[in-house]
Amino acid sequence: MPPRWRKETTPLRTKKSPLKNWLISFLVVATGVLGSASKGFCRPETGSIRVLAGHEEELGYAPTMLYDFLVDLAKKEKAEALAKKSAYRTPDDWRAWQRYVRERVREMIGPFPKRTPLNVRHVGEVVMPDYRIEKIIYESRPNFYVTANLYVPTRGEPPFPGVLIPCGHSSNGKANSTYQTVAALLALNGFVALIYDPLGQGERSEYVDPETGKNLLRIGTRQHCQAGNQCYLTGTNLAQYRIWDGVRGIDLLQSLPEVDSTRIVVTGNSGGGTLTTYITSVDARVRVSVPSCYVTTLVARIISHVTADAEQNFVNSLAYGIDHGDLLMPHAPKPLLIAAARRDFFPFDGTLDTFGELQRVYADFGFPEKVSLVQADDKHGFSKPRREMAVAWMSRWLKGKVGNWHEGEITVQPDSALQCTPTGQVQTSLGGTTVWAMNLALAESLAANFPRVTGSNVETVQRKIRKRLHALLALPSTQEPVEVRELGRVELSGTLGEAEALAFRTESGIWQRCSWAVRNRLRQKTLSLRLATTVRMT
Repeated sequence: MPPRWRKETTPLRTKKSPLKNWLISFLVVATGVLGSASKGFCRPETGSIRVLAGHEEELGYAPTMLYDFLVDLAKKEKAEALAKKSAYRTPDDWRAWQRYVRERVREMIGPFPKRTPLNVRHVGEVVMPDYRIEKIIYESRPNFYVTANLYVPTRGEPPFPGVLIPCGHSSNGKANSTYQTVAALLALNGFVALIYDPLGQGERSEYVDPETGKNLLRIGTRQHCQAGNQCYLTGTNLAQYRIWDGVRGIDLLQSLPEVDSTRIVVTGNSGGGTLTTYITSVDARVRVSVPSCYVTTLVARIISHVTADAEQNFVNSLAYGIDHGDLLMPHAPKPLLIAAARRDFFPFDGTLDTFGELQRVYADFGFPEKVSLVQADDKHGFSKPRREMAVAWMSRWLKGKVGNWHEGEITVQPDSALQCTPTGQVQTSLGGTTVWAMNLALAESLAANFPRVTGSNVETVQRKIRKRLHALLALPSTQEPVEVRELGRVELSGTLGEAEALAFRTESGIWQRCSWAVRNRLRQKTLSLRLATTVRMT
């Protein structure tokens, strides 16, 4: 039998079959509960109904339906934000936007803690011909240890500009050969560079077996996602912990006699580019910023299927109109260099779009020369062209000259030479706290303030929970009629009867597939409604 289409959107109450109407209504309510648990319950036992196959033109392609919906939503929110900012013309307009961005970022990541003593420990030193590498440990929070290397020039007249270098996702953190090279090149050009292990990398594994000393989770992205997903439950973001490590790193730089506290730079690549962008957004002490291999647009990132750690995803970011470029706008009109790779997995077309937005902001401030883009025809990484241009840019704005930025032969140290802890891991050498422990303490403090449920207030509490869940899940405030389409039928084997394929629309562009079977056993007809698995995102 050919498929029968119902083109119009019709309220369920106008359907002819009350039982069928009730079952479809129940299906709409139950979908969120059944979810993927209905897998394997969703096909006729014989015959075949590929519920949405053949109807892609009218319903959309099932495997990418959710993805397409999210792309459209992201494009809509991006367009709305651009339209709003198109009216901005003056520095005052942009200063208001800068305040808005800073406020929303604090809201999305959670409040920063109070500053506490850094308790800096100097645990060793590596001496090189024109600079030295100090091995240090500081506490960004009480008992939250940050292992770091400080590259200090031994020629030239201090105080020098100070550079904070957040690392990308290298398993050995600060000891990665590329990041060592960046720090050494800066020291050779008269900068004091502080490079530190991100949490979950290098000497700061968050998940270490105390008996074997081995990592329970893979270093890097796996540990970030594990800790970050737990942060979402407490209304915070792993970025808050990571940003604060960097902010306290700037505190440390400014405390050093070798550093000019008014000339602070942040630069990093990949995940370090992410942190460079974040720290630049929230810390006004940054004079020059150079994020590498990160800046694009969220729309371009979604379209390209680029995944990201928990700290790289701010809940409500696009809904608030905040994209990569907006995170850098609070820095204007101070010098900003975006370093990019044309063949990066962070989409380069998005980099160009963001650079165009920032050019307009700097022009409105009257300093178009203070924002620039350096690009190399290579792949992701803090490659030599980007390293050299980063040093040249910093020298131009903080030293009044470009300097000898050409990179020569630089000695890379073995990991062990830069190690700050006896065992190579904070957890097995010093102990201390972790994001998991701090997040658990926060969760317990939040739970302590939950309202007590008694017989007299249970309905009130239920109403409040429902209201907050609706807001948290961004559920629509009104219920629209359900649009149902009948897609086709297939005969079941023997005397089982036939199964009918249906689809119903949950929201614009999203169709849920299902089938129901009309069975005929022993001359008795029964109905069973079978949910298809939810559409997967590719």
